[in-house]
Amino acid sequence: MLGDPQDVQFLSTLTVLYAEDDTETRTLTGVFLGRRVGTLLTAADGAAGLEVFRARGAQIVITDIRMPKLDGLGMAQEIRRLDPSVLMIVTTAFEETDYLARAITIGIDQYVLKPIPPERLDFALLTCAHRLRLAGSAQAAAASLSAGELERLGQLTAREREVLVCIGRGLPSHAIGQALGISPKTVNTHVAHLMLKLGLHKASALAAFAVRGGML
Repeated sequence: MLGDPQDVQFLSTLTVLYAEDDTETRTLTGVFLGRRVGTLLTAADGAAGLEVFRARGAQIVITDIRMPKLDGLGMAQEIRRLDPSVLMIVTTAFEETDYLARAITIGIDQYVLKPIPPERLDFALLTCAHRLRLAGSAQAAAASLSAGELERLGQLTAREREVLVCIGRGLPSHAIGQALGISPKTVNTHVAHLMLKLGLHKASALAAFAVRGGML
């Protein structure tokens, strides 16, 4: 899925709102985003981001968490209330897992750890573009899995499916453990089982599988 020309092209037609209070980060990441999306809107805090969204709209919102006036999750929650179809990407520092429960309640779609790796942000963007292109059709998404892959997917336990969804959203192991109420060691055991059952060898491959399988 990652790098699918259809998703890359579709992403280039979308409007993306990016809220980040650090000027340097906003500028550098803005250059990266501007080369990939149709229209890029930026804001220096959550309140300004909400104002921009109300005036211009967006299909994808990327936001930092800790910002003045209104934090990123507060902005995301209000935008989700205004338009439930908007997909949300949160950029978060490793130590900000205290915000995780709130983020899950809001329904954040993708998580990218800071400092922002370009390839991870690219994956999050293309995952959102893929979902929007399929217009939320789980049937269409599942159609991208082969018969063998669908059979292997059916062999997963409920907990393994939960871990796979978290991986697809970009959560690191410690955050998956916090989200599901299990230890990091248990998370790693589930990841090993997922790789064995699905015949995959990298977390990025598991994430792509979750997206192609319409699990997000």
